[in-house]
Amino acid sequence: MSDVLAVAAVQFDVSPEPSWPAFADRARRQLDEAGDADLVVFGECMTIGLSATTPGWAGLAPRQAFEALPEHAAAYEDLFTAEASQRGQTIVAGSTFMRGDDGLLNVAHVFSPDGTVVRHTKSHLFPGEWDWLAGEGDEVTVIEVAGVRCGILVCYEAEVPELATIHGGLGVDVLLTPSYTFTVAGFHRVRQTLAARCIENQMYAVHCPVVGVGSGPVPDGRGHASFLGPCEAGLPDDGVIAAGPPDQPAVVTARFDLDLLRALRRDGAATTVKDRARKRGMYEKYASYLWPQAGDPAV
Repeated sequence: MSDVLAVAAVQFDVSPEPSWPAFADRARRQLDEAGDADLVVFGECMTIGLSATTPGWAGLAPRQAFEALPEHAAAYEDLFTAEASQRGQTIVAGSTFMRGDDGLLNVAHVFSPDGTVVRHTKSHLFPGEWDWLAGEGDEVTVIEVAGVRCGILVCYEAEVPELATIHGGLGVDVLLTPSYTFTVAGFHRVRQTLAARCIENQMYAVHCPVVGVGSGPVPDGRGHASFLGPCEAGLPDDGVIAAGPPDQPAVVTARFDLDLLRALRRDGAATTVKDRARKRGMYEKYASYLWPQAGDPAV
């Protein structure tokens, strides 16, 4: 395992894009800015601006406007497969829409230098996404970058604590969270819950939203990238290792110290992983209350 993982987060602009070549050129330029990072993370739904390649797109309902986005999926996979190989980097190219049996799915893609492509279908859709998409995935996805185990949480998945707990059980040290939030409140929901996941599970995380001014059926992208960790000695008091500028294209970089993380799990001020394991019997006693049940007021 590497002692240090160098990571870059790309705040990609989702403004309407009239051509595939222009989109690809922008992606390559921002990859250039990522330098020698081991891992580069783009935001969720990064191809959504390509809706503008559909005639009359601005007047269409979202589901209709986005229906043609899977036509770009092969070019998207070819682009980032080639870039990952040429640059020797692992690239989490946010996500794109792909066609499933019943309609559109939101699928995150991880491109490795050896040509491997890992796909993760978002397992928990934000309520508003059901206006666009036809279904959810049902799997947790873990990858390895320079010997470091990383877990994929796409946007709203970060707001579900069970997923990060599963990742912790699978040995994950870094959560990778591409996101697309349409409001400042939405950005903070993802950002703050992801920070909680870092404290609960003593992990690092990359939160990487798309940004830009939308048009027609394409919503605005709000927020900024953040590199997060536990609020512990050796890390910033607020757990924010680095952050990008709000609501504008940028590339932000940081380095995660894995030796420090392992030491904090053993001897930190808040050893939450060990303490949660110690109280497993208590949690099992109350297992029926750990998840909402049909008929509960909130369900």
